[in-house]
Amino acid sequence: MSDIRQIAEAYAKRVGYDNIRPAGAKGGFSYFHAFNQSSIGHKTGLPHIIKINEVGQLSVVKNLQERMWAVKEEVKLL
Repeated sequence: MSDIRQIAEAYAKRVGYDNIRPAGAKGGFSYFHAFNQSSIGHKTGLPHIIKINEVGQLSVVKNLQERMWAVKEEVKLL
């Protein structure tokens, strides 16, 4: 899990975010929410959710239902 987290952190920094938060796991994928610490408490649009499989392949979640599922899981983990 730490390798997957490091992949997520590196991606977040590369695209301009300074923080990630685990957002659940499903179907062999680990989900993460990438965001800027300064935006907490502000409505900034759709969350930037990424998913990483066990091999380390990263993909950005575009599907709205999948994003909303990840957000609900993230809230459960807080």
